[in-house]
Amino acid sequence: FFNVVGISMLLGIGVDAVLHLFHRLREEGPGRVLHVLSTTGWAAALSATTTCLSFAALGLAAQKGISSLGILVLVGLSALTICSFLLLPIGWMATWQLKGRVPEDNQA
Repeated sequence: FFNVVGISMLLGIGVDAVLHLFHRLREEGPGRVLHVLSTTGWAAALSATTTCLSFAALGLAAQKGISSLGILVLVGLSALTICSFLLLPIGWMATWQLKGRVPEDNQA
């Protein structure tokens, strides 16, 4: 029963991190992926890390439902964060390349 709550929380938190990166990538444009990951990505990673640590504490609980919720969110949020940092920039770079947009600025 507790895991149903955890899945909906994962959707909300995962969408939040992806949207912040998505808008920043769109705003910065081609050639600025490393800059986006070092600024907005850093903030999103810090947010995900603090959330993971708090749910990892729930994973140590004696009650199985609470423990299961903590482990679910810990593993799920870690996977979502890693995927958003890898797949979203790769997708944007592929889109820019298909459209023929040459990076205006290659500085990190």
